[in-house]
Amino acid sequence: MKCQGNFVFKSVEFVEPGEFKNSSGNLIKYPASYRLSVDELQDDGKIIDVKFKIAESETNLVNQLRMFKPYDKIGLECSVKFYSNGVRVIPEKVQKIEK
Repeated sequence: MKCQGNFVFKSVEFVEPGEFKNSSGNLIKYPASYRLSVDELQDDGKIIDVKFKIAESETNLVNQLRMFKPYDKIGLECSVKFYSNGVRVIPEKVQKIEK
C-alpha cells in the first residue's frame, strides 16, 4: 500500500548498529540505519513530531534528504507494510514543496 504526506523537514541522522535486551532477556541486534525527523501540521493545528527509519542501503533517498535545509517543506511518498505485530511506514520518494 502507498501513501503520501506533506511535512516540514528537520534532520536526517545516521544511527549506529546496536543491541539491547528485551523484556524476556533475549538479546536483540539491529542494523545501522538513518532517522528522518519531520514535523506534520495536522488539520486541527497541532504539530506532531514524526520520525521515520530508513535502511542504510537507501543511499539515493538519504542523499536527496541531505540536500534539504531545516524547515523546508517536503512531500514524502511511502509504502505501508503490515506485520503481525504492527505497521511500518517506509519513505521511498521525496520532493521539495515550493510554496
